[in-house]
Amino acid sequence: MRELQEILKRYGQWALLKHGDEEKKIRVFFQPERSREEDIPGAVTSIGWVDSRLWSCIGTEPVEPGDVLVLDGTAYRVRSSRAYRLGNAVHHWWASLEREREAAT
Repeated sequence: MRELQEILKRYGQWALLKHGDEEKKIRVFFQPERSREEDIPGAVTSIGWVDSRLWSCIGTEPVEPGDVLVLDGTAYRVRSSRAYRLGNAVHHWWASLEREREAAT
């Protein structure tokens, strides 16, 4: 895990993790989930355009469904997450996220 922390320190992005009332700055790898479609998936609703794209995140801090990550001023809600282990220790966490606005609808 130390190696991943070093890689995150050098190449990762800063994010603010909101877990309940707690907030913590963490380093993560954050990117859009790959889509088979070229167009931006979404739909026009009564509240406007709803973006249905998903995002993925890898880091060393535990994240849980309902947590929020804020990157560059945009909030993303964790839809699902899981720990990946090497032996008996958690090596890293993976999470699937959606933009906060769409998560609230």
